[in-house]
Amino acid sequence: MDSNANIKNLLDVLEKTREDEVDCAEAFDHLDVYAEIVARGEDPSKLLPLVKRHLEICNCCHQELEALVRILEGNLDR
Repeated sequence: MDSNANIKNLLDVLEKTREDEVDCAEAFDHLDVYAEIVARGEDPSKLLPLVKRHLEICNCCHQELEALVRILEGNLDR
C-alpha cells in the first residue's frame, strides 16, 4: 500500500472514532466471549456494542476474532 492509501485509511479510522471507543487491549479482553456469541449464531452487538464497534474499524482485532470463531466452529482449514 502506498503512503497516500495509508494516510487515507488513517483518516477514515480517525473519522469513525468516538469518545467512548475501546482500545485493542480492552477489545481483546472480551474477544473470547464475543467469539463464543458469534459461533453460537447470536448477535453480540447488544451485549458488547463497543467491542463490535472496535472490530469494525480495527483489522488486526477483527482477524483475531475470525481465528477464534474458526477454532470454536472447528473450521481450522480456512
